[in-house]
Amino acid sequence: MADAPKPPVEEESELPQTQEDPLFQAQMWVYDRAMTYWKHGALAIGVVLVGSLVYGLYDSWAESRAKDAEANIAAIDFRVPKPSELSMMGIGPADDLTDATRVANLEEGARRLQATAEDASGAQAAQAWLKAAELWQRLGRDAETKTAFEGALQAESDGVFGFVAHNGLASIALDEGKLDEAIAHYRAVADADRGFFGEQALIGLARAQAQNGKGPESLQTMEELRKRYPESPRLVDLAVELGAPAAPVVPTAPAAPAAPTPGSG
Repeated sequence: MADAPKPPVEEESELPQTQEDPLFQAQMWVYDRAMTYWKHGALAIGVVLVGSLVYGLYDSWAESRAKDAEANIAAIDFRVPKPSELSMMGIGPADDLTDATRVANLEEGARRLQATAEDASGAQAAQAWLKAAELWQRLGRDAETKTAFEGALQAESDGVFGFVAHNGLASIALDEGKLDEAIAHYRAVADADRGFFGEQALIGLARAQAQNGKGPESLQTMEELRKRYPESPRLVDLAVELGAPAAPVVPTAPAAPAAPTPGSG
């Protein structure tokens, strides 16, 4: 009798049918998420790229504006009449204000500088405002000078621009008899800066106080200067100017009583 055919032998799978390769599962999960959210991912990437493009365009535009402002300031400054040579040595006025052409050129330069300042920002705006203030000051136009200094201070309140603007406004306030306003400008610089500008502001403050009947307050400012800038070469001259001691007065301890001599009763 013929042998009965043997039943086929089922080959064992590498993994149970109910279990899939973990690596394969991870790949499928990533693929599924990628296909599901690819639009969101593309949108996010697009937003980042657009943001970078906008920032780059803005940065380029701002740099271009700054260069344009600097070029305008230089061009205006070149055409403005220069102060007289005698005034540069402290002798005589900077300008002959009876010369109508000279006055008109100074006014035009000041207005063009202000227009440049209004279209600029930051340091370029402050520089244009300060140059306009200088021209208005040469013309003896206090109101316009003050407006220009205030514009410079609004554009840049720190560093050299802030110092010059505060100092100019303090001088105008003193000319108008507004001591408290001048003190506020000097103090703003002194409190914000611990270097050269702060020292100069305290010197200006001490002088303003001394010249306006505030002797005790002036001496207090002098002591503040000594504590903050003990090595300053300007302390001695300022002390002489204010009539203050050249060095802080250090109270001395009372002398000890003399020891009794032998045989004294």
